[in-house]
Amino acid sequence: DSLKAFELQRQRTRSQTQTMEELRMVNPDWAVAFDRHDKDADGFLNQQESLGAFEKIVGSADIPTRKFKDVFEQNRQVGSSAVNFRRFHTMVSNALQYMIETPHWQRIEKEKEKEEEAEKERQSKDKRGEEADVYAILGIKKSQDLKEMEARKEQALERSRSATKCKAAGHAIIQAQRVVRRLSAATLASEMKRQQFKTSSAAAGAPIRRACIAQRVLAARGAAVEQRVRTIDMPTDIPEMKYCGFGTACLALRFSPDGARLAGGFFDGCLRIFDVDRMSHAQTVNFGRSTLVSLTSEEIDLEPSKIHGRTSLRTPEAAVTNLRWLPLGRQSVLAAVDAAGTLALWEFPKAREPRNLLKLAGKSELNALAFSHDGSRLLVGGKDRAVKVYDVASGMSVAVTDKQVVGANWSGLGKIMGHTSKVLSLCSDPSCAEVFVSGGLDKQVLLWDFRTGTFPVAAIKGTELGGDALDLSRDGTTMFAASHRVDSPLQFFDLRMMTPRFVEVTPSSAYQWGGNVAGGDNGGPRDSCMIFSAAWDAFNGTIVAAGEKENMGQVFRRPQQDPLQPLEVVATFRSNGCALYSAAVSEDARSAAFGGADGSVQISDLRHA
Repeated sequence: DSLKAFELQRQRTRSQTQTMEELRMVNPDWAVAFDRHDKDADGFLNQQESLGAFEKIVGSADIPTRKFKDVFEQNRQVGSSAVNFRRFHTMVSNALQYMIETPHWQRIEKEKEKEEEAEKERQSKDKRGEEADVYAILGIKKSQDLKEMEARKEQALERSRSATKCKAAGHAIIQAQRVVRRLSAATLASEMKRQQFKTSSAAAGAPIRRACIAQRVLAARGAAVEQRVRTIDMPTDIPEMKYCGFGTACLALRFSPDGARLAGGFFDGCLRIFDVDRMSHAQTVNFGRSTLVSLTSEEIDLEPSKIHGRTSLRTPEAAVTNLRWLPLGRQSVLAAVDAAGTLALWEFPKAREPRNLLKLAGKSELNALAFSHDGSRLLVGGKDRAVKVYDVASGMSVAVTDKQVVGANWSGLGKIMGHTSKVLSLCSDPSCAEVFVSGGLDKQVLLWDFRTGTFPVAAIKGTELGGDALDLSRDGTTMFAASHRVDSPLQFFDLRMMTPRFVEVTPSSAYQWGGNVAGGDNGGPRDSCMIFSAAWDAFNGTIVAAGEKENMGQVFRRPQQDPLQPLEVVATFRSNGCALYSAAVSEDARSAAFGGADGSVQISDLRHA
């Protein structure tokens, strides 16, 4: 699974020191910024050149200048005032980590700036006082012309200081106006979408909710929905933003039900929330410690597409392995599990700081969770091979009670047994809250029905899941499974063909990584990706999947009229030479997201497809 794969990768590379060329290959944008500011082309940057390169990497002049200067003094060559690329890489990593872990660094910079100005003013006054004392010591009386000249000089200096302050204020206003112009269209569209969603979701019930989503999709896509038949050129057709700099692997991604926010679970034990409409990183919380470690994007005023970095200085925490938003009702509640066995519920209100609603500690690693479609149950599974079921009480508060364990005991002769290895994926039937499926490392998918007891009612043999890669159609008749293998990784099963016997069920359709139907003559070698994560949109037309080997993610479109036709590859996402561990698509297929082993998160708008 993705968690073990990343841990093995860390073990393999822990004892290896990267060469200068490897560092440049891993961080090509850093290398470009370094080379552009290396005016002498000698492979070294002085302090001012390093500051310019760091501003280029961040994409903004608003950086912790004084902190960066301190880091420069710590990392510069002995006996020299310059740094090479290796030391520059360390400086940038430390400075970015400081920006992420110190939410109020702008305020600290302003306080230091005021202290420096006060010190300069004091020194200036001392200097003027010393000059006056020289005249007094020599016993020379100042003439009237000299006094007038000193007065004019003081006035000129004061005007110069005022002009400098006005120039800085004007520059800040111009920058703010540019940002407003750039984001005005996105903000307007976001506001219209949210108002439409709130109006449509006032009535309860799944049919109303699906109608709301359909209305938003039709409004966004218009008449062009039926005409989207071409393959998208990623650099020109799809608006894309990348978040880099979170240091450790992104193991899980999930869009909120309204598609406005994206939640990510990371190996460093943090939950990170992204505002999809505003294209910004909104919040970060430490999952294990239940503390806020990063505030809103307004307090960390960085352009999201230019945040970079590769290392983490935070104390190691248990990795966040999976997460889910609470469906219906309260859109801001998120459930997540980690490798230490902890289950927690967080609320992420848009106007306030996040708060922890519930935290249940466990003893065994948890890897999968899912809410029932009506939000009344929370399913959790992991290393102990059983599925824990919690009743969710919603309303003014959200809580889980009355835990039930299914699949932990022997089911008896002639009956299907539970999982014999780690549970990696759980998915509830959208058409019936009593039914769900589970998939694990034991190469089987089990179908459960609470109305029949605590044992599985049917099984599928032959899947090879490597992570959270199961999904069900909205009518509950078709299951999508993505396997961690080369041959036929994408499969669709008709659940109506499942039997209460442990047999290998033939998939109704299977596809290769390139989208072509499995088993056909494709005329030559084909690319393949060992899939870790996959997801389906609410209308079962768009599929996203990502994995290793090819280190890429893809967006597929499934033909609705004839499911036996090849999948159309809508878009392809390539990582920076590392595996992609997570993939997600919004319910209305408006956005897709992929998370990598380097901590990067790629989010793209698919409405131009």
